[in-house]
Amino acid sequence: MSSPSIPEFAKLIVSALTPHEETLGKVSLTLVEELGPVEEQVGPLSFHYTSYYEKEMGSGIQRWLLSFRDLVDRAELARIKLLTNRMEQA
Repeated sequence: MSSPSIPEFAKLIVSALTPHEETLGKVSLTLVEELGPVEEQVGPLSFHYTSYYEKEMGSGIQRWLLSFRDLVDRAELARIKLLTNRMEQA
């Protein structure tokens, strides 16, 4: 039988989809304020796998991946998800 334990801290990676690169700059600033420095950024990457988001965002959607330097307590993941949901709605 296993024993309950506190999970290790985790590497946080955020995926951002947008057709407007300037939007990524604004998003990155807010994320850095809330989550700490970005360790690595990858993108833009082509996002042509589905047209699901085009009605909401338009065409030419690209993806960026942001990896954050500081590990996060997994108990913070719900708060972080709520943060990104608010940012998406804005």
